[in-house]
Amino acid sequence: MLLSSRSHCQILEHFDPLSSVVWQGIDTAWQIKDGRLQSNYLQPNSRFGLWAPAGVGLPAAWEWWMQLGFNTSSNNYVEVYLLSDSSDLANDHLTGCFVQIGNKDDEVCLYVKTAGNAPEKLINGQDGITAHSTTTLKVKVTCDDTGTWRLWTDTSGTGRYYVLQGTATAAPPVAAACFGILIRQSTPGFFQQHFFDDVTVVPLVKDTVAPAVKTVAVLNDHELLLQFTEPVDSAAQLPAHYRAGNNAGAPAAVQLAADGIHLYFAAAFPNGDTMRLQVQGITDLAGNAMPTVTLPFLYYQPGRYGVLINEIFPDPEPAVGPPLPEFIELRNTAPHPVSLQSWRLAAGTGQAMLPFYQLPAGGLLVLCPRSKATLFDSSINVLGLDDFPALGNDADTLVLYNAAGAVMHAVAYDKAWYAAAGKENGGWSLEMMSAAAPCSGGLNWRAATAATGSTPGKPNSVATTRADTSLPDLLRAYMSDSLHAGLYFSKAVDSLAAVDPAHYQLTTGLLHVAAATAVPPLFNTVQLLLSAPLQGIYTLRVKDVTDCTGQPVSALDTAVLALPVMADSGMIVINELLFDPKPAAPEFIELYNRSARAVDLQQLYLAMVDRDGQPGAPVPLSKTPRLLLPGQYLALTRDPEALCRGYTCKAWENLLQVVNLPAFPNDGGTVGLYNTFNSTVDLFSYTPGMQLSLAGNTKGVSLERLSTAQPTGDDANWHPAAVTAGYATPGYVNSQQLNLQETAAGEVSLHPAVVSPDNDGMDDLAVITCRLPAPGYIGNITIFDAQGRPVRQLLQNGVLGNSNNIIWDGLGESKQQLPVGIYIVFTEIFDGQGHVKRWKLPVVVARRLN
Repeated sequence: MLLSSRSHCQILEHFDPLSSVVWQGIDTAWQIKDGRLQSNYLQPNSRFGLWAPAGVGLPAAWEWWMQLGFNTSSNNYVEVYLLSDSSDLANDHLTGCFVQIGNKDDEVCLYVKTAGNAPEKLINGQDGITAHSTTTLKVKVTCDDTGTWRLWTDTSGTGRYYVLQGTATAAPPVAAACFGILIRQSTPGFFQQHFFDDVTVVPLVKDTVAPAVKTVAVLNDHELLLQFTEPVDSAAQLPAHYRAGNNAGAPAAVQLAADGIHLYFAAAFPNGDTMRLQVQGITDLAGNAMPTVTLPFLYYQPGRYGVLINEIFPDPEPAVGPPLPEFIELRNTAPHPVSLQSWRLAAGTGQAMLPFYQLPAGGLLVLCPRSKATLFDSSINVLGLDDFPALGNDADTLVLYNAAGAVMHAVAYDKAWYAAAGKENGGWSLEMMSAAAPCSGGLNWRAATAATGSTPGKPNSVATTRADTSLPDLLRAYMSDSLHAGLYFSKAVDSLAAVDPAHYQLTTGLLHVAAATAVPPLFNTVQLLLSAPLQGIYTLRVKDVTDCTGQPVSALDTAVLALPVMADSGMIVINELLFDPKPAAPEFIELYNRSARAVDLQQLYLAMVDRDGQPGAPVPLSKTPRLLLPGQYLALTRDPEALCRGYTCKAWENLLQVVNLPAFPNDGGTVGLYNTFNSTVDLFSYTPGMQLSLAGNTKGVSLERLSTAQPTGDDANWHPAAVTAGYATPGYVNSQQLNLQETAAGEVSLHPAVVSPDNDGMDDLAVITCRLPAPGYIGNITIFDAQGRPVRQLLQNGVLGNSNNIIWDGLGESKQQLPVGIYIVFTEIFDGQGHVKRWKLPVVVARRLN
């Protein structure tokens, strides 16, 4: 270690193989490690040192780097001798001058000592400088030709941010003879914890150059950071030396720190407006005065997406190009530079705080582990972070927060985003395609196409320009359980706005949305967590949620929240069927939820039933969760757009595309609705004869259910859709419906009194309602004309229940058209004991006069 030549008048020591400095001491007490001098004396309660000749006369300057791996104390400290008349630095009778680093007040102080006397403190440094588990320092001492001593320390260890600890005037106690380091250590815990490097002992060159402002950095809306070309006098901490324009005035406080001088203003700087700072009366440590200067500065806080996560490299192996570590690339899309001071990057494994960094407008910055930063090309802007979070290889959620804690950009990436076979297995980065769509999820990200596998610090290899001005619609909601709801949008929404629970309002004060998550990869689904289990059915409204370009959710901003149940028999009924549509129009079948509970369509399927009553191939109604709410209609068709070109669609939201919908034969058939337990929910058998013969050509006319309360299998409960409705009503209320009346028990009523069976949707049907005191009655209903001739047998020896609705369509026995006039509805009922009761009710068959 002790490389030698003879004594020199100065010391320039970096502890490398080319060193020519003669060091003397106990060889085994020291060693060179990683290019630095390290203590190696393994004796407790010891004092040991080393020295080198230093024949530099005054004025002179001393400087060195050091690191202590412990919190100093009265038994563990360091003395660095600038001047000594003896090489035995532990000799209490030497005369010299030394800097003490540590001791009981954890300070850095300058002492002078004469033989036989206790050391005298010339400069008392700030307490607490070495009160850390690890202390890194750069120390500098000067003595000019007037005998003025100055002591500086730099806790960054770089020599760029010296803080003056004090000045003193005293004649040197002895001519320069040697420079040395003396260690005081107590227990083994302090062994090998002293490091030194970059020692210089040189003549002092008088400073005649005035300081200048090197940088003005805006840290936040109240704080500026000034950095000078050299250390300045401590008077620079006086607010009177600074004044900002726009009525900001002098700073409220000034603080000298390791990174420069911080100016704190009471009034906030305007966002995006250039201001000017006047600096005057500043001198350096040699007394050189800086001329008054006026400097521009700009506070700019970008809005959401002003800085983007632009490239992600989660899985570096196997390497495609030069070996690189995990990294995240940021891109400033704002028109001004952005300070990243105190910003945070969060991932699933943790988060990292960003130091001061000025990211220029349009600039790129690579974030990576500090230990791997040197693996990138020197031309790339790289910021190494000690706490850089590990990235998930398959998926992760990355969030970039500004200093105020607001989310600037969030990306929940997934392995599927690579969209290139093999690239998801490692070595390739994910790149954003267009900065104009930062929250479009996987649609806006692709695997890099560059031959190197990634493009850190350079334009993305998959970069494109894309615009999207369509408004997002809230299509529907789905409850996966009593606490979690999924919202489905027509397009990707802004993942930042979507995660704010305040953007969702429920029509109840009993519960609210506690948390929200935008679901990757497409971000067209938002998962909500409710504050309490959902009980009942509520409407949810979305507000202030936008897409990436700021387009708000459209007028379709509400959805119903309900907890679904498995559909049982009769809960969902077949309500309309178009089996013989117009040319170029598709078939459809309409369902209606007549229950008080929501049903998940994902748990239902359709099938055509053969002549043996066996269902054919099942067709699921939905591949994703989708609710059918109480009282809701839903038309299933292969092509909703084609259906609505041929028929009137009044409720697009009640149309559902089922590409492989079963074909409905024109000559009749049976269609079944089943749940996932293979239980029958509803069954409908239809024939062409159920259409009206008087309608002539019945092609293109749907069959509508007259009453959801009447049985599906009752042919009389079906009627062709009205001509006035366009012959079909897909997805909304049927044009033909029964108008049922309340009837007293034991009575029979008829409504309306006048029917006009012309299929115009108005009074086309008459309903005979029988309410009986008990079930088990037998009934006969016959229609007679005015001459007493029977024209239609509606019911013959039919078993009746408590409440019965029998439908007459105004037609004769063979479904022929009857003449206008008065008709009698003769009803007869009897029970098992032979009790008989009869009613004769008149009804008029009318027709329009053309």
